[in-house]
Amino acid sequence: MNATTELETSIEEQLEATWMELAQRRFADGAVPQEAPAAVFVCGVPGFDVGPVMELLRQEFEADGDCVTIAPLELQLLHPLAGLRGRTAEQDQHLLGVAATLAADLLDAAIDARQHVLAHCPIETSDAARSLIEYLLDEQFNVQVIGCVSSLEGSWARCCEWFRGDIGRRLPRLTRATHDELHAAMCEALLDIEADRRVTEFVLVDHSGRCLLALPQADEWPDHAVARVLNSLSDCNELAAAAVTTEPPAVAQRREYLRLLARFAEMSTGRG
Repeated sequence: MNATTELETSIEEQLEATWMELAQRRFADGAVPQEAPAAVFVCGVPGFDVGPVMELLRQEFEADGDCVTIAPLELQLLHPLAGLRGRTAEQDQHLLGVAATLAADLLDAAIDARQHVLAHCPIETSDAARSLIEYLLDEQFNVQVIGCVSSLEGSWARCCEWFRGDIGRRLPRLTRATHDELHAAMCEALLDIEADRRVTEFVLVDHSGRCLLALPQADEWPDHAVARVLNSLSDCNELAAAAVTTEPPAVAQRREYLRLLARFAEMSTGRG
């Protein structure tokens, strides 16, 4: 390794160390320990913009001791490599890997400190989702899941549109095959979460923020409710729902998210 390469490596390491420090300040500072901490997982299929859901939930947590926010996508966007044009495949893998590692570190620290957790949780396997939920329940966390769902073709169309945008162009792209695998894994995980009946609250919303299903108590859940919702999803249904909306889309979306948050606010007394 020559002197120039050593200098470049040193600069990259310093930038990455600064990125980790800034991420810690942005996503974890301010959260306080809780007697009965809550963990809210927002799980979105590829192409689903979970930003509005995450932001409104984050604001709701501000009145209850704040929370540690875990958002792998935001971590990627803050990384120095995100602004690098012409990244190599190796650099893309490094970006995904370090963001996932930092997200896991933030979660572990929040669990140890018994702080509220708000996490965007991309589900790659059903077993991973089940293991994470079981671990948090064993740690006496109040676990709530918001599944952001869409049809397969609708998800892929929005995914392609997103990657053409200013932010999407800065991140590693998905192939159609990878997208379809992630979509299937997400749906399978939601079915398993329903079958386990262990989370405190389970909600499904569509891409417009419309609440499709809300299961507040496991012992009251009807059988196969999630399967019926997933089977009903189609691009035609989504377009039809948008067409009959009487309010401007942005207003209608915010109203639906606020209704969703009201359901979680009712449980605030159980958070400690």
